Amino acid sequence: MLSEAISRGYVEQIPVMKPSRFSPNREWYRDKETGEIYSLDAPEEKIRGWWDKVDPQDLVGPDEKIQ
Repeated sequence: MLSEAISRGYVEQIPVMKPSRFSPNREWYRDKETGEIYSLDAPEEKIRGWWDKVDPQDLVGPDEKIQ
């Protein structure tokens, strides 16, 4: 489903802005319509990964604003 959404242009993979040493296989995807960002953690090929919505407030410093 993810590859289909990417190929149809609904979703794009973006660079991980806050890498985690505990989740080295984390990938980020952005919904082009809403702008929402989701992370996909895939620990191993045999285990299904899990999705989590990225909070934009976590990406800015204390004195910065989200544009």
